Amino acid sequence: RSRTCHVEQPSTPPVDASCRFLMTKWCHSLCDFCKYPREISVMTMSCVDRYAASESGFQILFDRDRYQLAVMAALYLVAKVHSTEALDPESVAKLSRGKHTKTDIEDMELELLVGLRWRVHPPTPWAIAQELLNLVPVNQMNQESEEQIMELTRLQLEIAVCNYDLSLNRPSVLAFGAILNAMESLDASVALQFETMVSQILGTRVDELRAIRRRLLKVVSEDSSSEPKFAVLTQRFNRSIVAGLSKEKNISSSSCVNSSPRCVSASIP
Repeated sequence: RSRTCHVEQPSTPPVDASCRFLMTKWCHSLCDFCKYPREISVMTMSCVDRYAASESGFQILFDRDRYQLAVMAALYLVAKVHSTEALDPESVAKLSRGKHTKTDIEDMELELLVGLRWRVHPPTPWAIAQELLNLVPVNQMNQESEEQIMELTRLQLEIAVCNYDLSLNRPSVLAFGAILNAMESLDASVALQFETMVSQILGTRVDELRAIRRRLLKVVSEDSSSEPKFAVLTQRFNRSIVAGLSKEKNISSSSCVNSSPRCVSASIP
């Protein structure tokens, strides 16, 4: 005799890239309000992404309310671990406008810790970028140029965390691509030397790196208006990049763009 199985349907649609984008922006806003560094937001989304990819956590992708709860709990957890001032779980719950309680936040925090096996200090792209920049010889750039490169790199990586496609890449390659984009806005010769040296260390493919750099430029150009303090730097940055990409097109337009699995011709969610 056949048996009918009744599966409980989630109360909301499945999570998509737009949901992740909105929750990442929310994390950025809350970090800014609380005067946390945005690295807190980056680590939060790393924890959520890894939890959603785990056997115990993939179910949150089928319920937007549960996904929202996971992000809120992850931010509460990461802030508690990496900041000197923790968030109050009851205050975090109130931000959900009645959807979640203090107990919900604390219960999800434990679920995250178990699912992540307590690995809540991920290697973020910005942390890796700072280490990579230490490889640049001291005599190759002055302090002002170094500060500008660091700021432009940080800007790209903070915006990149909102983009689902970029989140699928290795943090080290994201960091590498962002640094090269920033360097080319100031000194192409330094960028070329740095690319040659670090490519050998990371084992990065040329097509992979080009695709990531283009994707970074695209998301920055679409989002940089929300960062007025970077306006002067990004204007110089964009002028240099346009010139650089024009040269690349003369080399091999079809092979560099159309064959790339993460080319900017693909639509961004």
